Amino acid sequence: MFIPFDAIRMYAYSTPSGEDYLCDRNIIDESKWYKATDDMVTNATIADRCGTKFPIWMKGTIPKTTDTIGHEVNRRACVPGIHSACDTEYLIKVINCGTYRVYKLKKPDGCPKSYCFGYGVKDTPPTQNTSKPTVEHIFTTATGFFRYQLNNFQCVFPFLSNGNHTLHYQIYWYIDDVNAFVSDAVEKEEFDKTYLNENNGILKMGIRISCSVRLKYHPRGFPGPMSVKSDNFFAGVKLSRHSVPIKRGELEKVELTFTVPIPCGFVKDAVQSNDIDKASCPMNIEMLVPNGPAGTCESTLTAESKCGVEIKDPDTWNKSHILNILHKDTGNYKLTPAESERKVYLRIYDFEIGKAWRGVDLPVINVHIEETIDDWKGSSCTAHSDPHMKTFDQISYDNHINGTFIMYRYQDSDGNIMEVQIKVTPCNLHTTIFCVCGIAVRSAGDVFVINRCPGLKRNIFEFRSCIDNTLEVRKIDDLNYKIYMPTGTYVQTRLWLYYDVNVMEVDIFPSMVDVNNSEGLCSRLGSEKLIRRDGIAEPHSFRPDRFSQSWSVRYEDNLLDMPDENVTQLPSLLTSYVVCTCENSESIVNEVTCSDEKRITCDIFKSKPLQKNTCYARRRKRSLQEKLSYIPNNFIPHHHREKRAIKYDSKVVMNTNQARSFCLNYMNESEGYKACLDVPNVNPEHALRDCIADIQLTNSTSWATAAREGLKSLCFKELSQNNTLQNITESNGVSLVDRILSVACPSECSNEGTCDNGTCICNTGFGAADCSININNPPIVNGVNLDHGGLCDKQHCSKAIVEGDLFLDMPTLTCKMHRFEIPYNGNVKYLDKTDVKADHNSISDVVCPFPKSRRRRSAGSSFISGYKISMSNNGKSFSPSHMMYILDSTCQNTINISGEIRFVLKDGFCFINGHCITHGTQDGSNICHICNYKSNVFSWTVQSSKPECEKEKTSNLWIIGVVIGCVAILLCLGFLLIIIKKKNRIIGTVPPPYEK
Repeated sequence: MFIPFDAIRMYAYSTPSGEDYLCDRNIIDESKWYKATDDMVTNATIADRCGTKFPIWMKGTIPKTTDTIGHEVNRRACVPGIHSACDTEYLIKVINCGTYRVYKLKKPDGCPKSYCFGYGVKDTPPTQNTSKPTVEHIFTTATGFFRYQLNNFQCVFPFLSNGNHTLHYQIYWYIDDVNAFVSDAVEKEEFDKTYLNENNGILKMGIRISCSVRLKYHPRGFPGPMSVKSDNFFAGVKLSRHSVPIKRGELEKVELTFTVPIPCGFVKDAVQSNDIDKASCPMNIEMLVPNGPAGTCESTLTAESKCGVEIKDPDTWNKSHILNILHKDTGNYKLTPAESERKVYLRIYDFEIGKAWRGVDLPVINVHIEETIDDWKGSSCTAHSDPHMKTFDQISYDNHINGTFIMYRYQDSDGNIMEVQIKVTPCNLHTTIFCVCGIAVRSAGDVFVINRCPGLKRNIFEFRSCIDNTLEVRKIDDLNYKIYMPTGTYVQTRLWLYYDVNVMEVDIFPSMVDVNNSEGLCSRLGSEKLIRRDGIAEPHSFRPDRFSQSWSVRYEDNLLDMPDENVTQLPSLLTSYVVCTCENSESIVNEVTCSDEKRITCDIFKSKPLQKNTCYARRRKRSLQEKLSYIPNNFIPHHHREKRAIKYDSKVVMNTNQARSFCLNYMNESEGYKACLDVPNVNPEHALRDCIADIQLTNSTSWATAAREGLKSLCFKELSQNNTLQNITESNGVSLVDRILSVACPSECSNEGTCDNGTCICNTGFGAADCSININNPPIVNGVNLDHGGLCDKQHCSKAIVEGDLFLDMPTLTCKMHRFEIPYNGNVKYLDKTDVKADHNSISDVVCPFPKSRRRRSAGSSFISGYKISMSNNGKSFSPSHMMYILDSTCQNTINISGEIRFVLKDGFCFINGHCITHGTQDGSNICHICNYKSNVFSWTVQSSKPECEKEKTSNLWIIGVVIGCVAILLCLGFLLIIIKKKNRIIGTVPPPYEK
């Protein structure tokens, strides 16, 4: 076979019909020169010699090595025929290159005709033949930038003997049944020279390899008969299946099996070491999935934890390796055809050892996504104040019991618990009406809580734990939030004020996993029954209190009131929910995106994730407590709440028909409500029932808004997940979704604004998404960095977290930052004031970034700095101020004096020019200066032991007189300070933590 710029040889191979020949016609490139280590045969050949039917030989002589190097000569090549040694002639060219020649050859005019090279010895070929060989893998040692194992394949058969003749073995190698390489003819002692490897033929794994053998008496002599070709040996990775059905949102496994071991490098410490360095050869088989259409929100295929399979231990090569392919669903009701049929590509990525495994593509896996049951589609479970309950199967009842309840619970096959708890309290003066005021959502070890119930010193709106990081909380606006569980089930909660009482509406929208598996006040989806905690179905003539009471939360399980240490001890995920989306373009460039969600959130509402500002705050507080002696309680209670824009309505008394008439008229005044009636699975009767019941229970129409907004929430859920609706375009060219959203403003803007394309434009003086809050009154602030006691360690602090209530997501939400410094002694110094745009996180917490244009610290005098912070929704009316102190816990400490915080310097440190300096540290700019905390904690001390520093020491003697004059006073003060805190310096006066 001809190889450009490599040795030319004439080799034969077995055709499917059994005839041995090699055709040069489709191999030779007439524009190229071919290098030959063995010259072309110059003696006339005959048919069926030289490994082909018609071996082509050269007329004339071979240019001698003594001839001019580089000189080109013309020669004639002869094709033997049946009756003549030269039936046909070709013009060829030869150049002498000293130790070798290069040839420019003409393509033969037919097959089987091939050029004959290297048969320089005329002898009688052997008549023996070997038995059928087999192919086996073997490692040898290769050297490049480092020593490593080289993949080789050997052709295995019993060696033969032939009396006085020495036998030479020549191996013919085939890749995917095509001849790829022919070895030199060697004796059995040099048989390793016949191996097939990445340097002489094999390029990549994932191929079928076979071999055959010919015997020779002389390396350049005529060969004997060709042996039977071996069976194909597949070298690479086998898949257990190439077509995989996956149920929607579920996981399937594909088994991967290596047929050859994984090569590694050798330990580098010893040149001749044969110890394997296992860290040099991790094998990554990565999964790649073609991208969907740009800008679409569609499901995809992912891998759990990583994009594929990682083999860290090469000794496990012959064990089964599992590729977990997961369908990452969108929650849409139907899969598109493109989503149903997917292809998964597998590639070995970035393998460093040798060439054989680099960039190897494995067979394509065809995946079919199967649709599942439909019971979850269009379903919801609700707790709408007062609270009117509705199960997933649309069974309605009221829950007028004070307490905390399991509204929803699901436990997967691995024992991971997903749970929603709600707290119900009286929400009017006569305690006849009950409302949801708090909610806790759990995903295994993660807990998110909104607790705005009466009697709390401080509203809770935070991740109490996020060790698994599987809950995603998204803010639609300042009053509406969604909490997504990794199963795809999600909770939507709407906050509002019933006059001056915090009220919460809760909707839970199920996913496929909930069918026949959900528990709680939502009951078992698909059962059409109310299933109590004991598993017994409540009779149709049920007592709703008995069913509700069965799902009451025990004290030790109450996620809203559970102590922090118990929350952090909840069992974390027993299996990983982290998945990696492995997208690739046409060029198969892997783009890996890993997240904690097994579902893709496709929502018609623009939202942003809630920041986990306080998730690890208590953990950091414990860390700060290890560094500081005192963490103050800087919480300031403030119970004033501004009433909603709605006015108290006079007492009304209506019978059922009158109440129904009022509710119908009231709801039909809402363009959003009327538009939602065109959406399937949105039943207005549930909203009307709640509205009528509220009027007759309370003799008030104030709750009608809650019923109407509850129907709109279900409507929006359908628009987000029913992708059939998303594709409806009406006669005027406007989509159904856009038409409904354009008129669906929250709470109809509370009569204090106008609805403009789905957004409330509030009247002057009002804000929030529904214009329900008077922004002329400042928000409630309970404190800054509450979990740190108002302290900010400069080592990892660049912002202030302000907590309270009624922070509105408005462009005018403002932090007033009044910077201050506390000198070594003396009173606090107030410096510049700066208004900073706040970063709204939730209605209960915002982030105030530190101003970028901060002035430099006062030279040499400041010890502690900080900000006095107040908040405003409209940028004009500000709350009382709260203090935040910035310190360096490396050398600064806090102490408690009569309940007030004071700052001191830790032993073993100086504090010079605003920096913590360890005792004994030398000034980099003056070798005579050293930190000696026993002599002077706020200035450099002169090193008197160094002769070169004597002059500086003398120049400072005049100070001694002044110092002696103050000794008495200093001793008295020092005695007092030692009593308070031995060897510490108490710095300055500290402003109070709260100023009106």
